[in-house]
Amino acid sequence: MRFVSYLKMPFHFDAARLQADLDRVDTEPWSWHGNRFIYRGEWSGLSFRNRSGDPADLAADSLRGSEFVKTPLLDRCDYISEVMGAFACPLGSVRFLKVAAGAEIDEHVDGGLCYEVGEARLHIPVVTHADLDFRLNGERLVMQPGECWYINANMPHSVANRGAVDRVHLVVDAGVNDWLRGYFEGATCAT
Repeated sequence: MRFVSYLKMPFHFDAARLQADLDRVDTEPWSWHGNRFIYRGEWSGLSFRNRSGDPADLAADSLRGSEFVKTPLLDRCDYISEVMGAFACPLGSVRFLKVAAGAEIDEHVDGGLCYEVGEARLHIPVVTHADLDFRLNGERLVMQPGECWYINANMPHSVANRGAVDRVHLVVDAGVNDWLRGYFEGATCAT
């Protein structure tokens, strides 16, 4: 198995439909991210799939263990359901994660959350801009709405939103199986 830092996946999702789903739920109360010691400003989310079924539960649990279930928000977001269906692999947590204008997330690692140990974190930007600085192992990654990126969250990463617009990504935690492995093994990507 090869070591992968990040990979722009060969999928492209409809940015306008992602935005429409965001608009459907944006008035819901966003839950603050639980790791409050590593950020300033607002880092929050809405959950579509987790272990509890509660849209306020942002826990990104390992795919090992008990079953994941949809939250009531998923019933209001047809396109997110379609996006989830595009992945022929086990899915864990699926969430909108927002880094509000002016917010910063310090460099940190999410231990064990990487392709090499069987769990892949996929980012699908919904709202982003040129003043958003996402860094993985010191390298800036520029992701556009509708793209799908794997990031090795077991490596140091940080986010600084220096713009006037909130950044929102659909973040999907996926289990590595033969289908997903095929994209990694055949791809040209950063190692």
